[in-house]
Amino acid sequence: MAEPSSTVLGLTTVLIPIGAAVFGLDVERAIGALAGATVFVFNTEGAGIRKRFAYLLISIIVGYAAAPDVMARASIESKVFTSFLVAAGALAATIGFIQVSKTGEIFKILKSWRVK
Repeated sequence: MAEPSSTVLGLTTVLIPIGAAVFGLDVERAIGALAGATVFVFNTEGAGIRKRFAYLLISIIVGYAAAPDVMARASIESKVFTSFLVAAGALAATIGFIQVSKTGEIFKILKSWRVK
C-alpha cells in the first residue's frame, strides 16, 4: 500500500494541470505553487495526514494567488519561481509566527522594533 502523502501528491500532481486547463488557470503559477507546497509539506515533521493535506491545499492556494503581487513588488519575472517561493514560505512564516506568539516571545520582538 502506498504512503498517504505520496498518494495525495500523485493525485494533486495530476489534478492541478487538468484543473488549470479546464478552469483557465495559469499553468506556470499552478505548477510552481504545487512544487512549493510539496516541499513545505514533506518538510513538516510531526503533522498527521489531515494536517499535511490542509497545509498542501493552503500552500497551493496562497502560492497561486499571491504570486502576481510578489512578482510586481520584487521585480521577479518567473511565475514558477515566484509561486514556488510564496507557496513554500507563506505557510512556514505563518506557522512560525503562531509558535512564537504562543511562547510570548512576540512581545519581546515587537518591543525591540519600537522606535526610540
